[in-house]
Parts: sequence; C-alpha cells; structure tokens
Amino acid sequence: MFNYRYFLQCNISLLKLIRLINNYSKQSSAFPYLPTNKLPSKPNRKKGITEIRGPYYFPVTRTYLDELLQDWGEYVDGIKFAGGSFSLMPENRLRDLIDIAHKHNCYVSTGGYIERVLASSAGNKQIIIIYLR
Repeated sequence: MFNYRYFLQCNISLLKLIRLINNYSKQSSAFPYLPTNKLPSKPNRKKGITEIRGPYYFPVTRTYLDELLQDWGEYVDGIKFAGGSFSLMPENRLRDLIDIAHKHNCYVSTGGYIERVLASSAGNKQIIIIYLR
C-alpha cells in the first residue's frame, strides 16, 4: 500500500538536501554536499589548529616537507619535531626544515623538549636563549 505521509516526508528531506547542496557547492571540497565548519584562514587561526609531526617515525626531508606543505599547507598550522629527533640533526638541515615550515606560514614546535633544556641547563638563561633561537 502506498503511504502518502512517508512520500511527503521524503520530498521534504529531498528539498532540504537540495538546499544543502546549493549552500555548500561554493566551498571547494571533495564532498560539497556535506556540511562542514568553515576553517578560518592562516596565519591568524585561533581554533581548528592542526599540527603534524615532523621527523619521528620516519625521516622527513626538505623536499618531502616542502611538497607536503605546498599541497596541504592551508590546513596545517604547525610542525612538531617529536621525540627529540631534531636534536640529532645537523644544524643546517634543521634550519632548512624550519625555514620551509615558516615559508608555508607554519609554526615549529619541539613539544616537551624545552623541559629537557630547562633541566639540563640548570636554569642558565643564556643556554635557554640560545636554544630558543
């Protein structure tokens, strides 16, 4: 038996879906018909912050990081050098990675490594200042 009430409900839902599609079709997304929260633009984003890990489980080269941020940089706010892995790198390579991150308006974080610097420096401000540069 045909249920008109069900048919009417389906039509209303279909109208809502069409309106949703029209409202979200202006966004560039692989799924424009699904509602999403708008992400504020960089570099002044205060919420929706996305941080990715730099070298930790696998090596991250300059080329890899630059290409990754060319494709995804608008969604990535920060690069975290996790696990102290950056402390093993030569300074020039580390500076190159930091420069690439900054080129794409990404901050660089060393996570909790500052705690090691504070503990091993015995509070010597000069050592802390050198590290922060």
